[in-house]
Amino acid sequence: MMRARATWREAARNIWSGTTRATGFGLTLSALIAGLLLADLGTVRQITGESEAFASAGAATLIMTAEGRVAGAACEALNAVPGVRAAGALRALPDPLRLTLLPQAPLPQFEFSAGFPALLRADVTASGGALLSSETAQSLGVGPGDTVGAGEEQLIVRGSFDYPEDGRRAGLGYAVLLGSDRDAPYDECWVDSWPQVPDLRGLLLLTAAPGEKPPVVAQLNSRLGESFDGAQKFEDRLTRWAAPLAGVLGLSLGFIAIRIRRLELASALHARVPRASLATGALLETASWALTAPIIGLALTALLARSFSAEDAGSILLLGARIAVLAGLGALLGALLSLLLVREKHLFRYFRER
Repeated sequence: MMRARATWREAARNIWSGTTRATGFGLTLSALIAGLLLADLGTVRQITGESEAFASAGAATLIMTAEGRVAGAACEALNAVPGVRAAGALRALPDPLRLTLLPQAPLPQFEFSAGFPALLRADVTASGGALLSSETAQSLGVGPGDTVGAGEEQLIVRGSFDYPEDGRRAGLGYAVLLGSDRDAPYDECWVDSWPQVPDLRGLLLLTAAPGEKPPVVAQLNSRLGESFDGAQKFEDRLTRWAAPLAGVLGLSLGFIAIRIRRLELASALHARVPRASLATGALLETASWALTAPIIGLALTALLARSFSAEDAGSILLLGARIAVLAGLGALLGALLSLLLVREKHLFRYFRER
């Protein structure tokens, strides 16, 4: 048995002299890891982007309409349902609001329950008063805490909300929304859930009192389809095989790295170098590039994870780590398997086939 120090010294000499081709194999493995990382994390980024677009466009918001029959308290109670991000009720006021600054452009006005501003992601920095759409606030040149004239009254601007023309239902783009604590029925119940709650339509219908016309449930924005199953898209993505493939490619590289040196290794066995010492040296030499490449892969993963949200970053790091680590372990395993196939008795055949 060779002494450990001698084994380390021999491995270092082989790496330094280029016998192991560590630079070439390391660069090849790094390129393979980088390619698989870019493919898999790029696919996941596309799925999360579609998910964010679906939710931010209001496609995950359902509106149940039953004019004058919606119980505000029942609608607000939906905020307690797991998965519901916001719920609130809305009713239209019969007369439009004429602002002093826009006397020729009467604005539709609505009253809302307490949870409604969260549905619109409203920028609320003042208590009480009215919510204006961003377009209306910009047209008037006012912000939270300012006042606008409305006939003989002064209306305090409570905040503003974005309501882009991206396919969502029209009606609030130039509206004035007023908070209400009146115990009167509303016309609509809005609820936003993400991920989408499957049985939410049934719960919405429970907030409406019986009437001649059945309640109608619709999406705020139907342009992007009725539903988005991000979890299923993630499970079905083609690049889900990236980690196993990385292991196979790493194993192949490790196998080849030793296979092309089989004459040298068989000669060492013929010179009575113990196989255990030979295996230790081969693993040390392979580790010089098989462990360096995954470190580069992990650094690339950390860089790519910055393009994801903070709550997704941990999962992204884990996805990338699987690819990088399996590639490195595969290379070590491939080198060991290849070494086990080297036979001293085949020394002359290796010589003829060199």
